[in-house]
Amino acid sequence: MQEHDLSPKHSDNEYGFGRPAREIFGALGSLTGQNFGDQQLFHIFLNESDFSSQKRAKAELFHQVAARWARWWQKHRWEFTDDPAFLKVNLPPLPAPAPADSVSSSAPLMTESGTSNSVLQSLRSAPGGLVFYDLDAGRSTALSERWSNQKLLDDLFNEIRKWAAGQG
Repeated sequence: MQEHDLSPKHSDNEYGFGRPAREIFGALGSLTGQNFGDQQLFHIFLNESDFSSQKRAKAELFHQVAARWARWWQKHRWEFTDDPAFLKVNLPPLPAPAPADSVSSSAPLMTESGTSNSVLQSLRSAPGGLVFYDLDAGRSTALSERWSNQKLLDDLFNEIRKWAAGQG
């Protein structure tokens, strides 16, 4: 079991395992050598207290990552199998959104995921650190690699703001 667990450190007869999403993405990464930003989903939980807009934002994030994997598989499937049972991806479309809750702008936002020791940093001072936090989904992420080695001028900031707004 240790040979295939996600922990790089092993001790005696112990092995590590995580939530199903972590295990699935870990297996996909090990088998394919690919990573589509899956780690941004590891601390996202569906909570009973979530507003419908929060539930929708979380579902959209998982669906976006699943769609990236599906597109990749459609291009590379022949490198892994010729079994007809595994050649087609049957990713269902994202269901229609539920009616939105009426949420006051002064309503407190809280998380039930138990995240700790996270530091949200300024994009200007730490472009490699966690610089975005999605209040609806609880996702935190670093700046995309496509911008990480560029000088942070106003035009680039406008592009990043537009991307962030599109991400929720």
